[in-house]
Amino acid sequence: MCMTDYKAKQILEQNVAVYNTIAKDFSKTRTFLWHDLKDLRAYVEKGNTVVDVGCGNGRLSQLFWNLDVNYIGIDQSKNLINIARERFPEGRFFVNNMVKTTLQDSIADTVFCIAAFQHLPSRDFRVDALMEMRRILKPGGTIVMMNWNLYSDWARQKYTSNGGGNFSIPWKNKDGQILGMRFYHGFLFEELHELANEVGLQIITQYYTKKGEVSSIGTGENILTVMKAAEEV
Repeated sequence: MCMTDYKAKQILEQNVAVYNTIAKDFSKTRTFLWHDLKDLRAYVEKGNTVVDVGCGNGRLSQLFWNLDVNYIGIDQSKNLINIARERFPEGRFFVNNMVKTTLQDSIADTVFCIAAFQHLPSRDFRVDALMEMRRILKPGGTIVMMNWNLYSDWARQKYTSNGGGNFSIPWKNKDGQILGMRFYHGFLFEELHELANEVGLQIITQYYTKKGEVSSIGTGENILTVMKAAEEV
């Protein structure tokens, strides 16, 4: 394993450790659905199987209430998975690595990856994760991804890049004490297109979003990216 891969693995393990430490506090800040998430229900139909990659405390499962879906949530943080199981006992939640999941081939009608892909610290890991999402996707299925827009005017004022579009963002408790530093990667449209193309996916929809509305790089809080297998587009 080359040093670059070793360092990336260390960063990934550190992120998992931080989320295990802050799981209870973090979950309290993720009790409701962002405005940006509510319209994503349109990508799911009754009876579908949904895989939520990087599911955290499972809050996205609320989006599919009354849709009779088969919901599966995976996350690397065992403490967040335990919280998800307590909050949403009707869902199925597993500790799993998005870079190499244990899920079977072609299981999902829709794969969601909400504010999780941004934590992968290397291009190789990002490619591997996208390949896994494609592997578990049924023919005709859709990948719906959302990442923070770390190039917005607000984010540029608040966070400083470590270089290469990478950021270390602290998690603070209510007293302002830093409980851990989390790795984030800031994506631009071009990089997401390159990654998708590399694994045989094609982006069919991509835009900046703020509170559920189409926005711009300066004002958008998140990037919504929707992908399908390139041969199906």
